Amino acid sequence: MGELETTVLPGTRVGGAYEILRLLGRGGMGSVYLVRDLRAGDLVAFKTLRSARDPDDLARFEREIRIMESLAHPRLVAFRDHGEWEGAPYFTMEYLRGRTLATWTDPGGPLPDEAGTWWALRIAEGILEGLEYLHVENLIHR
Repeated sequence: MGELETTVLPGTRVGGAYEILRLLGRGGMGSVYLVRDLRAGDLVAFKTLRSARDPDDLARFEREIRIMESLAHPRLVAFRDHGEWEGAPYFTMEYLRGRTLATWTDPGGPLPDEAGTWWALRIAEGILEGLEYLHVENLIHR
C-alpha cells in the first residue's frame, strides 16, 4: 500500500475523475480536499487516508466507507463514490457550502442576542437529528 504526500497540489487529478482545488482539513488518519468532479462538473469533498500502511487505520477507513455508503439522512452529508488512488483508499461525499461550526461559536462567551440564541438552537437541533438517526442505526459518532 502507498503513502500520499502531505499536501496534494491544486490542479492534481486524483481518483481518475477528480481535480484537487484546495485542502479543506486534516485529521489523525488523513486529509479532506475540495475537488471538482470532472464527470458531473460539481464540487465534492474527497477524503483520503494519508498512509495505507497501518492495517488498523486501513480497516477503520474501509469500515467508514461501508458505513457512509449505508446512510441516508438530510442531516448527514451524502456519500458519493469510493476507490483507490496512489495505493490508498478514498471516498467522496457531498460538499456543503457555508460556515463551519467553529465560525458559529464565540470563544469569548455566550451568543450575544436572541437571534444568536435562535441560530444556536437550530444548529443544535440539526446536530441532534443526525445523531438520533445514527443511534437508531446502532452507530456512535466519535
